[in-house]
Amino acid sequence: MNRTDSLERYVKMTLIVEDDLSLRPLWENFFNLQLTDIGYEWAVSCEEALKMIQLRNKNKDPYFLILSDIFLAGSKTGIDLMTSGAVADSYAYKVLVSATERSEIITKFGHMISEVIVISKPLDFKQIEIIFKKILNINYKTPCKEFVSEAT
Repeated sequence: MNRTDSLERYVKMTLIVEDDLSLRPLWENFFNLQLTDIGYEWAVSCEEALKMIQLRNKNKDPYFLILSDIFLAGSKTGIDLMTSGAVADSYAYKVLVSATERSEIITKFGHMISEVIVISKPLDFKQIEIIFKKILNINYKTPCKEFVSEAT
């Protein structure tokens, strides 16, 4: 269930892109208990997420934050998503989640995802809560690059 029942209630919307549906209850609990003012929607593939992002961009109601696993259903990855024009056009904060060590992701893909916060699995929701609180306490128009250097 996406938290979109009454969208006007939510000032900011997040897109979670994760094909491992066993993680969905964890994310839902996190949003329902910790981030009650933030709405969220769910996609399982890069292709599905891109359609959702493009629609919100077109309607001038972009996502505030896009959180994606690296490996997704379909032919594209979370890195493909994070480096897409649609995500760039949204000006959303970007968080990439991976079972691979954060340092390894940055070493291999850092040149492509310099404005992306990288979180390693297993998920540490205390760390995620700190990151979300930092994001929510800064001006939405603050360049992602400046924030990422502070948050990581």
